[in-house]
Amino acid sequence: MKELGAWLKQYGEAIYGTRTCDPYFKDNCAFTSKGDTVYCIHLRLQEGRSHEARSQDVRRQGAESATGGVGPSDTRVVTIPYTGKVSAVDLVAGEKGLEFVQTGSGLQVTLPSSVAAASDMVAYVFRISK
Repeated sequence: MKELGAWLKQYGEAIYGTRTCDPYFKDNCAFTSKGDTVYCIHLRLQEGRSHEARSQDVRRQGAESATGGVGPSDTRVVTIPYTGKVSAVDLVAGEKGLEFVQTGSGLQVTLPSSVAAASDMVAYVFRISK
């Protein structure tokens, strides 16, 4: 129970005062919204499970990002199945202004290496601004 309370203290913004929104729950991602903000709780499963096929480790070699910056050498790209309008993607209680690319199937979001390497996270919680 203490772990759940600690998680809610850090990520409660994505839960309290929100409503579920389309696409609701898809590809291990749960969606809520409040105003012009959509939250994605991207559940991390153990290695070898279905969502790991959707998240891939990539080596960035100075490629230009969607936000115009150059990515770090070790990152993880996470697919979020959200196809609505997006102006910015942040991690709740973490990094702001994440690199992202919109595709027909959703968002390809690049996580910083420090976040991608954190093995104790049960979910990535994203704030998607419309």
